[in-house]
Amino acid sequence: NLYFRRALNFAIDREKLIGFLRNGVGIPAYYGFTPVGLPHYQYANIQKTLFDLDSALYYLKASKIDVKTMKPLELNTTQDYLELMVFVQKEWAKIGVPVKISVHPSSFLRQLRKDQEISCWRGSWIADYPDPENYLVCFETRNFSPNGPNYFHYSNTTYDQMVQESNACTNDSVRMQMLSKAEGVMKAEQPCVVLYYDESIRMTQTWIQGLNANPINFLRLREVRKVKK
Repeated sequence: NLYFRRALNFAIDREKLIGFLRNGVGIPAYYGFTPVGLPHYQYANIQKTLFDLDSALYYLKASKIDVKTMKPLELNTTQDYLELMVFVQKEWAKIGVPVKISVHPSSFLRQLRKDQEISCWRGSWIADYPDPENYLVCFETRNFSPNGPNYFHYSNTTYDQMVQESNACTNDSVRMQMLSKAEGVMKAEQPCVVLYYDESIRMTQTWIQGLNANPINFLRLREVRKVKK
């Protein structure tokens, strides 16, 4: 139910999540699955979602789902992210959606997700290279799990065509435009609720030079030097 998914998305205060549970480390996910910060990516093509209880209640009403009689939504997670899921549970409770949290070992949760035995879970995605394509392949029909990373079993022929056509584009700015428009199509159908884009912090001694951050948090030691006193 698209309206129900939209209600769940609007009901989460991501700024509060980052402030209280992440100690300010992370970026609230207002856009889509592709994190902010990738050069030349056209985030303006993706509908922005802000915390809005009025919108959440509007879409919940439009969904025609009676939260008073519905079976509790089972939210599957691991022990490491239990506190985060309790936060989500409380946020959804504000609009009356009942949530049951089930905690599993990480390997068992991955298997349940892979086999489509569960419908709602906490997951994360780390790209192999800093490019929007590495995120958007997770929603292509040809990548349905268990043979690919499309654990959502999201399928849209228009989206598939747009992503695949972008692979043949040699103009980088045009390609980024094509990918962002494809993500806009996917985001409108809300196959998942994105909570935040992760950030990493590196702490070094004052006598270390050249240990810089990069888009995929890869540890590069080739240029690291010890500063002479």
